[in-house]
Amino acid sequence: MDQHKVCPRCQHKSSLAKNYCDRCGTEFAAQTQPPAGPDAGIPQTLIMKPGASPPQQPHAPGFNLPQAGHSQQVFAPIPTPGPRAPAKTLTPSSKRRSEGFSIPFMPSGLGYFVRSVVSILMLLALVFCGGLFGLQQYQSHTPKALVKRAAERYLTYAAAGDYVDSYAMLTAAAKVSCKIDDFRLTMDSTPWSWANPRVAQLDAESAIVEYDRTQVGKPPRTDYVSFIVEGENWARPFNGGLTAAAREALDQGHPDMAFLKAQEAISVDPRDPLARALICEAAYARRQPDEIERLCGLALETARKYPSTLGGAELFRLYALLAQTLHANRQYTEAAQAYTAMLGFPRLNDDDVCRLSFARAQAYAALGQAPQAASDFDRAAAACANRADKAAALKQKAALSGGR
Repeated sequence: MDQHKVCPRCQHKSSLAKNYCDRCGTEFAAQTQPPAGPDAGIPQTLIMKPGASPPQQPHAPGFNLPQAGHSQQVFAPIPTPGPRAPAKTLTPSSKRRSEGFSIPFMPSGLGYFVRSVVSILMLLALVFCGGLFGLQQYQSHTPKALVKRAAERYLTYAAAGDYVDSYAMLTAAAKVSCKIDDFRLTMDSTPWSWANPRVAQLDAESAIVEYDRTQVGKPPRTDYVSFIVEGENWARPFNGGLTAAAREALDQGHPDMAFLKAQEAISVDPRDPLARALICEAAYARRQPDEIERLCGLALETARKYPSTLGGAELFRLYALLAQTLHANRQYTEAAQAYTAMLGFPRLNDDDVCRLSFARAQAYAALGQAPQAASDFDRAAAACANRADKAAALKQKAALSGGR
């Protein structure tokens, strides 16, 4: 007779070897096994008696394995849909509230506002500092900054008497025209110092830096140092030895030698007003009217464009040489313009006003401009201290009135 266990829940009979119901999976309480029979020691899963069904394999508790031909799954009835609730209408205020809380983890409050402001200020500070640094880097590499640093180096070497490093900063043309031993002789042996360098003139190829020079035994003055672009550097077109030689030749009455030295100085530094003035003087001493007009005109133009140590007296003389030459060549319009420029110089004495007014009056008279000529003759007569000059001015004015 077969032995089996009856499920207290579904009354299903299961094998004694199982501790759960084959149908509903209910676990059985522990029971005392019957005494061992003839089949003791042999696993129940391997014993099949005649007419018995094969034993079922145990499965995990909680799972209800159906018998063949019987479905054990219970399906819940499908609920009948009831009346649908009306959709809730959102007012603008409730919509804003729902939208405001739809973003998860949205920070809010005074602390968040303060942190945001601090972050923005720090970002702006970083951007400002970066821009300031970039601007400083740019300004430090502009031509103006570079030539100023070059001038500071050159002046430092020159004031210290370091002719080797000073000579190294000269242009190639300057080194050809002036050897290092000659350059050493041109350096001032009297102690001097410099201060406050500033760029007075700057273009794509040249620059002039002015500075305050103080020297023992001399009053302070403004001096100039010029530079030109050579390769990728600012170099010094030094022609001091050549201009000194041209001045010495003029003083000794050798205009031809002075002309050659001044010409060479201009080739080294075409923007040097002093070299241009010396070649104008040399041309006048050589009595070359065409050269005087051209070279003295260039000297005055260069002096107007480029700062230099040429003073009012030197410029006044250049105008005088040019005006006399133009007047002698009967170029009265240009001569009158030169006289007008000279009359505009400050601190003219009565003798200068007398001579210039008389000369311009003659130029106006030659041009047929009688009213201007008469006015200048009156001015000359008032300024001339010499009676003969005063009488000559009045006589020529009377000649204008007589229709001459």
